Amino acid sequence: MQISISSLMDSSGVAFGTSGARGLVEKMTDEVCFAYTAGFLQHIMKARSGSHKDAPLANSHKKVAFGGDLRPSTPRIIKACMQAAKSLGFECDYQGFLPSPALALYGIKNGIPSVMVTGSHIPENRNGIKFCDSNGEITKEDEKGIREQVVEIPSVIADTNCGKVIPAQAMALQIYKSYILSLFPKNALANTNIALYQHSAVGRDIAFEILTELGATVTAVGRSDKFVPVDTEAIRAEDIEFARELCKNNEFYCVVSTDGDSDRPLLSDENGNWFRGDSLGILAAKALGIDAIAIPVSCNTAAEKSGFFKEVLRTKIGSPFVIEGIKKLEAKYGGGKQELHRECATQQGGIRGGIPPASHAGEIGGGRQELHREGATQQGGIRGGIPPASHAGEIGGGRQELHREGATQQGGISIAGYEANGGFLTQSLTTRDALTPIISTIMYAKSQNQTLSQLLATLPPRYTTSGLVKEFPSELADEILKELQNGGVTGVVGSASEPTPVPIKNINTTDGVRIEFLSGEIVHFRKSGNAPEFRCYTETESEMLSIRLNMQYITFLEKKKENFAKRL
Repeated sequence: MQISISSLMDSSGVAFGTSGARGLVEKMTDEVCFAYTAGFLQHIMKARSGSHKDAPLANSHKKVAFGGDLRPSTPRIIKACMQAAKSLGFECDYQGFLPSPALALYGIKNGIPSVMVTGSHIPENRNGIKFCDSNGEITKEDEKGIREQVVEIPSVIADTNCGKVIPAQAMALQIYKSYILSLFPKNALANTNIALYQHSAVGRDIAFEILTELGATVTAVGRSDKFVPVDTEAIRAEDIEFARELCKNNEFYCVVSTDGDSDRPLLSDENGNWFRGDSLGILAAKALGIDAIAIPVSCNTAAEKSGFFKEVLRTKIGSPFVIEGIKKLEAKYGGGKQELHRECATQQGGIRGGIPPASHAGEIGGGRQELHREGATQQGGIRGGIPPASHAGEIGGGRQELHREGATQQGGISIAGYEANGGFLTQSLTTRDALTPIISTIMYAKSQNQTLSQLLATLPPRYTTSGLVKEFPSELADEILKELQNGGVTGVVGSASEPTPVPIKNINTTDGVRIEFLSGEIVHFRKSGNAPEFRCYTETESEMLSIRLNMQYITFLEKKKENFAKRL
């Protein structure tokens, strides 16, 4: 049976979200998962050959990597996706259950596409399929190409044994581990007590290994055999309380965690207060010496107000748009992939470091190193690099300097991106990563002899709160957004600091509707692209005001939802 991916997107109940498809598990049938994977692979092969969308696939040897998170539905979906790959003549390279960035990195290193079965942070009754080509996450242009595909679905999608991984072949986790360890000196986290909240995060064990090998004393807590939907933008009340309880005896420097597929970070301060992802992104970018940053429109305006960056480019929400923003910054400032250099070089012999290209991640810890050290140049341009592991003890205080690989005579600068969920993207690893911002921020705070709460206090006083209403009707969300866009702001929103709505300074419709009041308060309404949720972000100069403002608008949305149900 033949089916067009375009019609499947519209009729299956499994929509295309961020870099792939997501939907209810009951809607993600073997046929739907088979079709989406076949459409992706057909598009990739045609794009590689530069041929017309109707041209036949190349006959060269083909391989695709697979992996997944720990949801109960993941193994079945992986098998259906593998069957699609096999039907097109691909060799299936199954890497088991692992973080999304680990599988993407493996694909980049080996020059092959990858398929990650994960629903990320959404509940376990939903799942998804995340597609990456050999350069990282697929783009919105790729999504258009996938939509154009017509695929052949067999009448019966047989089970397969290719879901059984041979441990010796599961190299992606080790490559990812080596890559992360290469970014930081040995014992970078020495004398640091960390509570690792593991829950059902697929990267819980590799995170423990990495933090331990960097010298931290790690205590694993909260491990769960049942899937826990940890959303780093809308942190559950029980997770807020859990972190504070862990830290009440001053035993830990911080609490660390991730979402389900371990590409979005959670980091608390010494009091168990979770960082906002966009605040973490600012500090991680500062620590890594980033000059220009691409971030979604929903992120905290402290990025601009901090003065840390040469340019802050705002994008639509979603990692594909952030990747597009990184590419725009590359085009503007020149240069190819650049290595990032930690702001930790002190006058008293502190460290210098950077991120090696992802394509060389497998060479770390043996073989030729692709790391550049101070004094070494490539064609007269680049300075800086990761110090030998033996220099780990050189982390110290003193005035900090920025060292960037790519600060060439032609003016090249270091570029990266982050999202409001905290996921960090670089020119070398074009997908969200959770451990890079966590480790770099902890290390930066310690190099400044500060606690994490003290480091956070160095940012401009802008506080963001996010909330959401689940199972929100899509048509109602469209109705509200349309009303806002058509000038109905006064009837929908106001300022929580005033008894009546205050004048509006600006309305941004880049992604949803983001309203900035003359008083400095911001409220942003947006439909989720991955689930039937309506999100609200608020930002003010006061944490309590931001929370109160958010609660006000969430209550408004809940009432709208209740009244809508009565209309049906």
